[in-house]
Amino acid sequence: MAEPLSYEPKIETGGGHSTQESVDGLLVNELDGRMIIDVVDFAERFVFPEQGSAENKRLDFLVEAVDRRLSLEGISCWTPQSWLDVAYLPWFTTLTRNICKEALATLRSKSMESVVAGVDGLHLDETDKAGVDLDETDKAGRERGTKDEIWANYLKAREWASKSRVVMTGGVSRRSVDIILSASPENPVAWPSALVLGEHKSTDVDTVAAIQLAGYVSDAFGTQSFRHVFHGFTIMPNGMRLWRFDRSGGLSSTVFSFATDDTDPAVRQRFIKIILAYTVMDDVKLGFDPDVFGDSACTKPCHYTAGLDANNCWAPYGLHKYPEFYVRIVHSGGESSSVYRLLQRLFIRPGIASRGTVCFRALNQDGEQCIVKFLWRYTSMTAEGLLLESVEQMQGVCGVVRMLCYDEKQTIQNGRGGIMSGVYLDLNTTNEEHTHFLDPLPDRVFTRTVLKDVGLPLESIERPLDLVKTILGAFIGE
Repeated sequence: MAEPLSYEPKIETGGGHSTQESVDGLLVNELDGRMIIDVVDFAERFVFPEQGSAENKRLDFLVEAVDRRLSLEGISCWTPQSWLDVAYLPWFTTLTRNICKEALATLRSKSMESVVAGVDGLHLDETDKAGVDLDETDKAGRERGTKDEIWANYLKAREWASKSRVVMTGGVSRRSVDIILSASPENPVAWPSALVLGEHKSTDVDTVAAIQLAGYVSDAFGTQSFRHVFHGFTIMPNGMRLWRFDRSGGLSSTVFSFATDDTDPAVRQRFIKIILAYTVMDDVKLGFDPDVFGDSACTKPCHYTAGLDANNCWAPYGLHKYPEFYVRIVHSGGESSSVYRLLQRLFIRPGIASRGTVCFRALNQDGEQCIVKFLWRYTSMTAEGLLLESVEQMQGVCGVVRMLCYDEKQTIQNGRGGIMSGVYLDLNTTNEEHTHFLDPLPDRVFTRTVLKDVGLPLESIERPLDLVKTILGAFIGE
C-alpha cells in the first residue's frame, strides 16, 4: 500500500528536540492536577471486556490457550536482558507479536473450540453454554463464530511495533514513539495509524514517563479527528502502568509487575490478557466516534479517518479504506437525525485537556454546504446550540450564523464511570511521593453543531472600507 499523504499542522515551529521540550512544557501546565493515578480495578474498568460477560470469558479462555502454546513452543523469556531501549524494545515487541501470533493460531484451530466447549475443567452454566454452543445452526453459535472472525481480523490487521529511532509523521513535536499498536503494519510510523501507545523508561520516574506518553497522545489527538479516548501505558523497571486519556486529562492503574517471574502463571496471564485486550479492542472502546461512517446510509463504521491530503481532504487510509466520510447527528429531542458528508477539516484544537474543537466543511443531504463543529464543552457552560436557538427567536438580529441542528452525546464522567477525583500525580516534581488530592474536575459533554451562512474570510475583502465596516459590525454585535 502506498504511503498516504499526511497533514503537517501549521502550529509546528522549529524542529526536533527543542520543539518536543516546548510541547512538554505546555503539557505540564495543561495536565497538572488532571492526571489521576492508582485507580482501583483499572484494567477491569477500561481495558478488559465487561466482567461476567461471554466476551470476557472467551478472552480468558484464549489467554489460557495462548499461555499453553507459548510454553509448549519454548517461548518463556519473560525477563528482559537489559532495560536500555536498544535491548528492551525489541524484546517487548517480539513478546507481544508472539502472543498475538499464538492467539491467531488458537482462533484458527480446534483447541479454542475445545476450551469453549467446557473441556480443561472449565464449568459453564446453562446460559454460558448457550452463548458458546458450537452448533452453527444455533444463533448464539453463529455470533460466537462472528466474534472469533472479528478478533482474528484484528490480530491480522493490527501490529505491535517499536519505533524509538523513527520520527512519527503528522505530529507537532516530531516525536519517536517507543511502542505502538498500529492499525497499518505497512506504515506504523504515522500518527493516523496509532491505536495504543507505550512509553518505556529505564528509571522509575513516573512523572517523566507520564509526560512523555502524554506528548504522544497529544500528537495523536491532533491527527485523529474523531478520537475521544486514547489508551496507553508506561513501563519502568518497577512495573507497568496502564493509562487512559480523555478531554479532562488522564487516568492510570496502579503499578504492577509482569516481567519478573515467568513461573507465576497469574502474572504471566494477566500481561497476556492486557496485550490481547488492546489488540482485539473494538473501535468504540478504543475511543473512536461511533457516529462516523463510510457511507451515507450509515451502515459501514469508519473510524480511521486521519488520512488527509495537503488540502486537509480525505485520503483513504487505515483498516477502512473508504473514500468518503459521513457523520450522523441526532436533532435535539432525539426524534430525527441528519447525515452530513464531511469534505475537509478546517480546524483542529491540539492538546488533551481542552475542548478538542474540530471543524469540517460539509454537505447536508440536499447538497448544501455547511460547517460541522465538534467539541467537548464544560457542562456548566450553556450549549452553543441553545444560544443560537435563542438568537434566532429575537427580532431584528441579523448577521448571525444559522444553526441547522445540534446534539449532545456522552459526558467525560459517564465515560470514566464516575471517576473524576482521586490521587493526582504532581507533574512539576520528580519526587514520586509527591502526589496530592484535589477537588473533582468539572465535567465535559461532547457536542456537535451544524452551522450555515458562516460568511466569507476576511482576506477575501477587497476594499478597505468594507473591511472597516466588517470590523465595526463585529464590535457592535459583541
